[in-house]
Amino acid sequence: SNAQVLLLDSDDNPPLMPYTATFPLETTANSSYEIWIAATPPAHGSPMSYTIDEINWNPVTPVDGTLQPYAPGLAWYKIGSINLFPGKHWLKLRANSRRPQDNRYFFAIDAIVLSPRGFKPNGVIKPY
Repeated sequence: SNAQVLLLDSDDNPPLMPYTATFPLETTANSSYEIWIAATPPAHGSPMSYTIDEINWNPVTPVDGTLQPYAPGLAWYKIGSINLFPGKHWLKLRANSRRPQDNRYFFAIDAIVLSPRGFKPNGVIKPY
């Protein structure tokens, strides 16, 4: 990412809808996939939720409670698993509220990995 992240850092309320970022995902097999992100750890950012293809909003939290080192202020963590058919899908991340530390909207994300089971993050080394 060349030391750049997608960053939400604001004390302004969202204009009409919650702050949201949408990412396209492409799958080639009918399979179960793990969803990993390299992002602000939940304890340091705004409470976030995610959805794939607008089906159920889920909290952005490490499903097993584990954070893996990534970069200053960021960590790898698995936020869920999902069964997907081949084709295009959409991952949406939404800021639910302000973070309690300073009453700001704050969240940074650098990488998203949609992987068959068994992905092992290795810091900033690209997984492909």
